[in-house]
Amino acid sequence: VEITAGNEGMIYRFDRHRRLKLFKRSAFDESGDVTIYYPTNSRDDRLTNVKAQVFAPDGTSVELKGKEIFDEKVAEGLSAKKISFPNLQEGSVIEFAYTLESGSYFELPEWYFQEGIPVRWSEYQMHIPLWYNYVFINQGRECDIRETTNSSTTLMIPYTGSSSTGASVTRRAPEQVDIKHYRLVQKDIPALTEEAYMTTLKDYRARIRAQLSTVAFPSQPIQPVLSTWEKLAKELVDHERFGNQYLKKRFTKQLMEDLQPILAKASNNTEKAFAVYQYLARTMEWNEDYGFIASENLNTVYERKKGHSGELNMLLLAALQELEITSYPMLISTRNHGKMFELYPILDQFNHLLVYAEVEGKPLIMDIGSPHRPMGLPRASALNYFGWVVVPERPQWLELPAPLFRSDVHHLEASVSLDGALTGSFTNRCEGYNAMAERERLSADASGAHLRKAFQEDLPDIKMDSLQFENVKDPSQSLVERFKFELPGAAQVNDDLIYLSTGVYKFLEENPFKKEVRTFAVDIPYPIREQYLFNLMLPEGYEVDALPEAITLNLPEKGGRFQVAVSQSERNGMRYAHVNYKLQIDQLHFEPEEYAGLRNFFSLILEKQEEQIVLRKKLQ
Repeated sequence: VEITAGNEGMIYRFDRHRRLKLFKRSAFDESGDVTIYYPTNSRDDRLTNVKAQVFAPDGTSVELKGKEIFDEKVAEGLSAKKISFPNLQEGSVIEFAYTLESGSYFELPEWYFQEGIPVRWSEYQMHIPLWYNYVFINQGRECDIRETTNSSTTLMIPYTGSSSTGASVTRRAPEQVDIKHYRLVQKDIPALTEEAYMTTLKDYRARIRAQLSTVAFPSQPIQPVLSTWEKLAKELVDHERFGNQYLKKRFTKQLMEDLQPILAKASNNTEKAFAVYQYLARTMEWNEDYGFIASENLNTVYERKKGHSGELNMLLLAALQELEITSYPMLISTRNHGKMFELYPILDQFNHLLVYAEVEGKPLIMDIGSPHRPMGLPRASALNYFGWVVVPERPQWLELPAPLFRSDVHHLEASVSLDGALTGSFTNRCEGYNAMAERERLSADASGAHLRKAFQEDLPDIKMDSLQFENVKDPSQSLVERFKFELPGAAQVNDDLIYLSTGVYKFLEENPFKKEVRTFAVDIPYPIREQYLFNLMLPEGYEVDALPEAITLNLPEKGGRFQVAVSQSERNGMRYAHVNYKLQIDQLHFEPEEYAGLRNFFSLILEKQEEQIVLRKKLQ
């Protein structure tokens, strides 16, 4: 990529050359069709010099042309060039190259050295006039080759002036320019693929970004380009589609009128905030898009009863501000959008708006988008550690604490017969994110068919009846699920002994950490609480011969704990065996060197939940 002179001003020219070998047929669909997106906003935006060829395994090659390379308009100001490689075989090599020119040189194309497939060689060169000072943001492994050199050249720089008739004209004049050359190379880069508990792959892949910071033309003072957080906050508050939307009462007049009957019942700010939140959560629909700049006026969004994530939360913010409840927009990047950089005021690192409020002295994060999510519980995708609060004159980064919210208590009350059948009742009480997901499933099918299906996939012979649900409509309460069941052949009966696995219900289906080695961090979105109580009524004439071992497993630095407690009891003349499993995860970020211990922790849990209760027939 080089900064050079274009038709109307300075541009970047990005020359890309890519070569791939396809070892398996499964790669054909993913790599055999290439789409190159490019802007078309000015005469300086264009894609040229597109070339492509495919090599057969025997070394013969075919150059693509005509219908195999074609154009497609994607949206206003955005087009695409598509390349379709024909006659691919296992062992084929595809190769393509193109030149992209754009006047948007304030941010250069970011370069990923690492991909989801192994990379033999990845090289990125930048040729930048010393007039331009870029901030480079590096991520991931170090480069194998890093070189910088300097040279000098002459560019025909376009200047805009006036003709004798007063019309605007562009002239060119030669300028001697000092150039700094960067050469960055990484080689033999391992593939990086999706694994459990990640934010987004681009947070971990080796890459480099370049953002223009200052410009210093000859004989001119340094001109800052990269803003400050204070300046950016002021610009946003004054922006027609941002601050003006939630600060101008004319954009939420109908909303406030509709809220009056509900607000009349509220006696304090907590009740008012709750009333507004509940009303918007139930009446507004999220269109599945993220954003923080309103695409339309808020009154139009409210009238349509649908909008992107930022528009919905702007409505909430506007209502809170009219009620004189201290509240501000908090900009974040969702987990799949990537990490944020507090050092540089780069606006496009954000893609979502939350509401930060202080209600009767208590901080509260609110996020409209689902009728099943309680107030104070942001969507799980928003839990990305920090957020930038847009307070005029004093914007600030605040920690976005993950709510203590995945809490499940599974209670299995059962008896075992002498033919090995298990009968009893199952109760599941859940809160937070799991409860929200379950409520969404129940809103699609109130019969709970998904629950029957889930149990029958693991236990094909189970018979379930009397399925009941409590607090389905009220996300502020625990969701409760109950049913009765019969499971033939659950226990193994052998002479005077009965063997029964405590893992009839598996609260942990599998180890989420499958790979032996992980080179990047584990990011769990929120703390986890999981409890499984198994109460077994013994058949008459039997006693406990063995129970699972009671243990406590701890992660270092109080990062998590797993406990197994066992006991026996007697009531109403019947004897019971009790096994109580408790899983608690408090640490949310684990460095790669902590991975082996975390993986082993979950492996031990899987082993423990398979342990057996052994019953022995009493001697006469």
